Amino acid sequence: MSNSTAVVTTSRRDFLGGSDIPKVIGASQWGDRFSLYLEKTGEIDPPEGETKVQRRGQILEPAIRELYAAERGAAVYAGDIVQLRESPHFRAQVDAFERLDIINAIIPVEIKSASEFTRGKWGPDGSDDAPTDYCVQLHWQMLAMDAPFGRIVALLGADDLRVYTIERDPAIDAFLLGQAIEFWQCVQERRPPPINFEHPSVGDTLARLFNAPNALEIVQADDALRAWRDVMVQSTDAIKRDEAVKDGARAHLLAAMRNAALLDFGDGQMYERKVVKRKGYTVADTTYIDARLKKSSSSTAGAPALPQEIAA
Repeated sequence: MSNSTAVVTTSRRDFLGGSDIPKVIGASQWGDRFSLYLEKTGEIDPPEGETKVQRRGQILEPAIRELYAAERGAAVYAGDIVQLRESPHFRAQVDAFERLDIINAIIPVEIKSASEFTRGKWGPDGSDDAPTDYCVQLHWQMLAMDAPFGRIVALLGADDLRVYTIERDPAIDAFLLGQAIEFWQCVQERRPPPINFEHPSVGDTLARLFNAPNALEIVQADDALRAWRDVMVQSTDAIKRDEAVKDGARAHLLAAMRNAALLDFGDGQMYERKVVKRKGYTVADTTYIDARLKKSSSSTAGAPALPQEIAA
């Protein structure tokens, strides 16, 4: 690892890590440049707590590493944080290192656990056809370690271990490094990137950014905002119509089935119904932003409605 140095972990606000790079280049569903900028500048906090998927991955990571070593004969050991020599603010969290004595090299190994439902996103074992965001993370690790190639080791479901070998590409190195430098300059100079309203995380990002509604403030809409209001209403109505059509179609099928458990369409598909008993549970306290359309009243059409104690 001639091009890397182990470093001590500090606040994630102070550096770009491997999981940040897919967001920087627009290859992550979990966030984009705008949300990452807000987190790095401290304008919003990262999402609280770990998700079920993250917790599952952290618990299974050592086991998957051992499984890879046992089944494929790999010489692997626990990873570490590696710093890119290009900037003290660029780092890579490497899940595992693999020693290859035959070429006298150490390569990064990105370890993933995935559910059965994501199987379609993964190519065959032995290929380089892994999800793009994971490949981006691995390329960042190869750049940090100056490694000739790297691997993604994924456990799909309970027993489907797949290994993907990704070759290092100088063009990808240059692209990722250039995008990282440009983004970090925006963070240091406090130049926010534009909001990507098409990104699936934008709603959550804006809710975290504007999380303290001011009851005394009203924004007057212009023609552009009224147009977006109409788009929202029309889309909501279309969804309701589609749901009604779907419910009607489902009712036709259930009426024909009567008490049968299966409806065989004869084309390889079947419709199944069964009784499901679900235990009750208590929902933990949570806070969220609720936004919806409502009718204007004469008291709020032109000016904020003041609390009684202030108006008096």
